Amino acid sequence: MKVSPLSAIGDRALTTRTAGARLSICLAVGLLLGTAHGVQRYLHAASVIEAAVEKWHDQERSAPLDSNPATEKELKSAQVLSDSYVDAIRLIQDRSYSDDLRTGKNERTRALTYEAIKGMLASLKDPYSYYLDSMDWKQMITMTDGQFGGIGVVMEKDRSANTIRITRPVAGGPAERAGIRSRDVVLTIDHHSVAGKTLDDLAPWVEGDVGTAVDIEILRDGIRHSYKLLRADIEPPVVQSWMEDASAHIGRIVLTEFNRKSAGQIYAAYATLERQGVKALVLDLRFNPGGLLDAAVDVASIFVPLNANPSLNNNVVIIHYGDGEEEGMKLHAPISRHRSCPLVVLVNGHTASAAEVVTGCIKDYRVGTIMGERTYGKGKVQTLFEMNHGSDGGIRLTTSLYYPPAHYDINYKHDDAGHRISGTGGIVPNIAVPSSPAWTEQFEDRRNDAQLSAALGYLRNQLGRTGAVPLH
Repeated sequence: MKVSPLSAIGDRALTTRTAGARLSICLAVGLLLGTAHGVQRYLHAASVIEAAVEKWHDQERSAPLDSNPATEKELKSAQVLSDSYVDAIRLIQDRSYSDDLRTGKNERTRALTYEAIKGMLASLKDPYSYYLDSMDWKQMITMTDGQFGGIGVVMEKDRSANTIRITRPVAGGPAERAGIRSRDVVLTIDHHSVAGKTLDDLAPWVEGDVGTAVDIEILRDGIRHSYKLLRADIEPPVVQSWMEDASAHIGRIVLTEFNRKSAGQIYAAYATLERQGVKALVLDLRFNPGGLLDAAVDVASIFVPLNANPSLNNNVVIIHYGDGEEEGMKLHAPISRHRSCPLVVLVNGHTASAAEVVTGCIKDYRVGTIMGERTYGKGKVQTLFEMNHGSDGGIRLTTSLYYPPAHYDINYKHDDAGHRISGTGGIVPNIAVPSSPAWTEQFEDRRNDAQLSAALGYLRNQLGRTGAVPLH
């Protein structure tokens, strides 16, 4: 087993091919085909992937094993436990009754080993520590890289009509170039009917190596259309931006997750808004479940200038290890500077982990106003450990906590039964604004979005403007 070179943090929503079975807290509502996660709208979950910085003590790893009697005793104890495990495996192999006599001994050993690993992790009673099989591991790496081989479409399940339809093609992707449009109904993929299939079922049909072909048949206005698409490198759009209030020059950037492409997409969005004369900005992190630590540091560095508050030591986040030691992850000079302008960060109860890192950083340095509802409240850090170069999957293990720059614990509290205690943890907004019950939680539903309306009103006042301005 080795530590994955991937360094990430976030309470991320992951919809893999096995999301329903293994990753029970994965509640993303859509699928960006060619990968295994949805980005076409908010990810309605405050869970799952998060990986972070693993702290290794070189002096402990390099010390001679026979130089410390305590170490020798620990090794002997570990050997006894290892022998007991092997004995248990052999006993189950040789003596247990199994209805499936077709399973070979090697396969049974592998299955028992994986189940043992899952059992060990389950014994920790930590919902954030679990085993990822090789398929889930590969999907997780694809997600966090922010790039994959696919056809470039976002799909959704239309439950009312029991169909799969295109939400939108990814700009510049094979599907868009071929003429596939939003709201096209998917009939077949590689001549396999999609009837009765879930979004997770379709992922392996469209994923694959760049340059390989995918046949897709769609229905548009009652007419069937067939396309042969060549898979290409796709960068899923995790950022959307536009001038929300053209009259007041208030822009809006919506970030749906933190992957390796997030900061670059925000740079591009911010630059476009500046060319349009933006004077104030809404950064919308509602329903953002998190992602990579490096991406969170990069995004925070876009909005928080260096030395904005010397007492906070330019920390974006502070990693707190089990031995009590701490390490700060620092702000850095961004690739390009943007004009400072009034900023509101919209958050809610599904703003989690890496999104909370950025929220806490902006709040503690007082460079923006946090508005909305208390965030999710997950300040635990997981490290990803790769097993057998990923061919045997990997382990996700809680290894530390993280604190915002002002050094406070954001983890929600539990009662004796392990249930979450309401009103604990998270980051409390500067201005509390509850969500309207009529809001459909869609970006486009501006009429019922009380939190967005409050943000725009606040920014108009900051800019010296009053009165209602129509939303666009």
